[in-house]
Amino acid sequence: MEITEKLFVNNSKIRANSITVDITPLGRVDQGCGIAAEEIDLDGAQETLEANLLALWVGAEEEPLLIVTLDLLYPGKYVRSIIEKVSELPSDRILVAASHTHAAPMTDASKPDLGEPNPDYMNALSSVLARAVTDVLDPIKAVDVRFKLASGEADHSVNRRRTQLFHLGRKVRGRHISLSPNPMGSRDESLILGSLVDPDDRVVSYIWNYSCHPVSHPTPRKNSAHFIGAVRRGLRKEGATAVLFLQGFSGDTRPNGSVTKLGLISRLRNAGVRYGFATMSFSAYDEWTESLVHLVLQLQQTLDQVDVADIVVSRKSISGEKFSEGQLTPVIFQAWRFGTALTIVGVSAEAVSEYSSYVRELTSGRLTMCVGCMDDVYGYLPTLTMVKEGGYEGGEFCGAFGLGNLSLGIEEAAKQGFYAVLSSIAPNYGKSLSD
Repeated sequence: MEITEKLFVNNSKIRANSITVDITPLGRVDQGCGIAAEEIDLDGAQETLEANLLALWVGAEEEPLLIVTLDLLYPGKYVRSIIEKVSELPSDRILVAASHTHAAPMTDASKPDLGEPNPDYMNALSSVLARAVTDVLDPIKAVDVRFKLASGEADHSVNRRRTQLFHLGRKVRGRHISLSPNPMGSRDESLILGSLVDPDDRVVSYIWNYSCHPVSHPTPRKNSAHFIGAVRRGLRKEGATAVLFLQGFSGDTRPNGSVTKLGLISRLRNAGVRYGFATMSFSAYDEWTESLVHLVLQLQQTLDQVDVADIVVSRKSISGEKFSEGQLTPVIFQAWRFGTALTIVGVSAEAVSEYSSYVRELTSGRLTMCVGCMDDVYGYLPTLTMVKEGGYEGGEFCGAFGLGNLSLGIEEAAKQGFYAVLSSIAPNYGKSLSD
């Protein structure tokens, strides 16, 4: 269990460079949600998929920090390796995360049941990313920046784990957990927006964070960045700039706009249905996304400058066998602290929303972006209670992800990872839980 930790002191300034590149496939390729290449609809307008990159130089340090966000289901081991190889930076100075849109090419070769990476697309993607990483890490192009932050509540997601007393399928099942709306279930509605501005107050980059599965698009067989793309377009109204999105701990949440309102008769008829969500209509999707964009743009108007005196980073690897039987892929925990203003905490898994509360308790309530779908994602990260309950996130996903049974020590291992990276970047982080 190796921990790496670095401290970067802001002697007088922070410099930054950012870039946006198009990673939309030119033809049909398998999507990460399990839709095969031949089923992809290329007719009509296609939404652009992007990679957004941000490089930061802190004080007199020569080696920068690099954040890469991608409109993909998961980055996967190959994508992470390309970025590391080209950048030649230590792993703790690189944060790579996917938006988790289900309507994007599969790039993770470890989950063939979800889709096979297309060799031509992967070659093209690696070339585009290699050029982008080289470009964004050019120190000559960096400019002095100041940080601004704002936060609010979104109220745009719903928990998707609901206890049903029975299920009417090929055979009747008793009490179980279904993929259905649970208005009383856990969710993380924290909405955080940051910006980096140059001395002339021009935006160099935005970075924002929210926890919600990008699913239920009215045209699921087309490439789409989902609500991430809609927010980008809203933030770019005053000009093109890099907009980095960090997907939160959304393993058990999805858009509340995909919940169908049913009458009494319909509710009784659907009481035993295993899946309780609908693909949103165009009007429902537009209303839901426009409402979320409006909230982000409201935050944009309230951005306040914050002081970032230093940046501390930490990265920890824990054996995958602590998460599921025979798992070879280690689970990565990563944390970046920007002074006392902001902390970013990531994990290479689809963490469920309940872990957000634990992480923010460790950071003593300070502004914290929780980030899932980072690096080489092994699968879902449920709580022990969920493992015992079952349901998709509680273990039913394992077959499609090529995993053995989930470990009963999974929650303990996860909390150990979060505690380790956070307590190492700030002496007071986690103090209340360790007393």
